[in-house]
Amino acid sequence: MKTTTQSTMRKRHIPILAVDNSSYTIENEVEVWAQFGIEMKLAKCVEEALFAVKNGRYIGVAINADAVDYFPKLKLLRDTAPMLPIMPITNNFTPDDFIRAVDLGADGLFNYQESSELNVQLSLAFIARLGLRGRNERCGIHLLKHKEILMARDYRAVFFGEKGLELGNYEFELLCRLLERKGRICHYEDIYKEVYGEKHYVDSLDPLFKTMGRLRAKLREVCDPDDYLENVARKGYILKL
Repeated sequence: MKTTTQSTMRKRHIPILAVDNSSYTIENEVEVWAQFGIEMKLAKCVEEALFAVKNGRYIGVAINADAVDYFPKLKLLRDTAPMLPIMPITNNFTPDDFIRAVDLGADGLFNYQESSELNVQLSLAFIARLGLRGRNERCGIHLLKHKEILMARDYRAVFFGEKGLELGNYEFELLCRLLERKGRICHYEDIYKEVYGEKHYVDSLDPLFKTMGRLRAKLREVCDPDDYLENVARKGYILKL
């Protein structure tokens, strides 16, 4: 039997975004949110959530903190949707994790309750207290994505999956140009001028070749660079599709 709260709940047009990759939790939570008249949209990782909130409207983001490594990209998620409630939920609450989550932009760190219905009720009450229902104000963070590579250009941050890559300025700019033109040849002379500045252009392309060498070395820590980068003889570089 439906409770009074459930039966009087009006159908909402703005969904909740759940960040979760646990099939058991997902199946159960979809059904429970539906009982409260709310559609649950799914992102399997924070990276998917970044693009979801950038392009859509949600009443909030609920993160299964026990199934998803959400810390590395939490600040990006917050700055992509500064007004959106972000609620990591865990069975393993610790004060240190609470402080870290809040510092990175979450609205807290919440304990799982004894039932999914209670989790949903408390989430809705929290969203209502914030007074932010449906006010998803997004900002223009510039994200570039190709396969496992994600670049947040404004933050000069690069991730491969969930692992952050520490790139120097020139390696970052080179990768940025390749991401912007993935699948197309970036000619040596053009990319040299863009990475180093036209006034620094010289006849020798050795600085560019050395920068590519350092970029490949960084990528080698997380993948085979040949799966991503190709040197087109006497022409330039290409980011493989």
